[in-house]
Amino acid sequence: MKEIYRQAALYGASRIMRLYSGYPQSLPLPVSIQHGWTMATNPIYAIKRVPENWYWSVAAEQRFTSAYRGIVTRTSGAPFLYLLQSLDYVPLPKAEQEGSIVFPSHSIETIDMVCDFDLYAAELAALPMEYQPITVCLYYSDYNRGLAEPFLRHGMPVVTNGQSRIDDDFLWNFIRNVHGKRHIFSNQMSSSLLFGVAMNLTAHFWGPEFQIFSPDKFWKNHDYSQYHRRWEAQYKDVFRFPDPDLAHQKEVADQELGRAQMLSPNQMRRLLWRLTFHSKYHLQFLRSWARSGKQLIREWSE
Repeated sequence: MKEIYRQAALYGASRIMRLYSGYPQSLPLPVSIQHGWTMATNPIYAIKRVPENWYWSVAAEQRFTSAYRGIVTRTSGAPFLYLLQSLDYVPLPKAEQEGSIVFPSHSIETIDMVCDFDLYAAELAALPMEYQPITVCLYYSDYNRGLAEPFLRHGMPVVTNGQSRIDDDFLWNFIRNVHGKRHIFSNQMSSSLLFGVAMNLTAHFWGPEFQIFSPDKFWKNHDYSQYHRRWEAQYKDVFRFPDPDLAHQKEVADQELGRAQMLSPNQMRRLLWRLTFHSKYHLQFLRSWARSGKQLIREWSE
């Protein structure tokens, strides 16, 4: 089923919520869902035409309700936590973990994040043996640009979590790629660090600084680079390299992922069904059917 609210489809979020709650495959979800860890109040997460906008944490919900009037919000917890719970995921004990996985800063369709990957690969290769062996996980767009080459030259295997942001297996692949590692690294404050902590890894913000470029008019009017620097200043000690405070790291990860605000399967199922009868959902559902019908007519007439 194609989702009405696109954010719910990213990284397999809607698949996860259905698996967890038992909501039917035949209906689009009646909510928009925050798809990544963010401190920015991006309007793509603040939709007025949706019955509810779901955010990972209390802090995230508060930022959006302050920035946008007329949206309906809820703190629901991150889909990644629901996936771990649905899978009854059990991490390896620390004593059995080994090596590291690295998530370099990544580009998206509208924003290029550029850093010296040759330097990054050399610095990773020089890390002490307690961090070896190292696997690098590139975002699909950067992998397709050939940015795996510097890491491959240094003997590091390179993997990806999916072929696009709408790959339903994206977060499942994240778990497969990360399971069993002891450390998780990134030179960008990203969801991967939080997810790694949730899987019982030690997370580190470390690596070359990146620069940001965008041809997109929306991002040209936003100081996206400064937003990242403020983010790093707030959290760099939590994810410091080496020797972060693991108890503090887990506390922050639980807070940012909204662990305490997670819904039970029954709570989520009842809530989704109630929102299915919301007038905003009905309107968008009808519009979606109308667009689908027009598309079919065009295909039949060709």
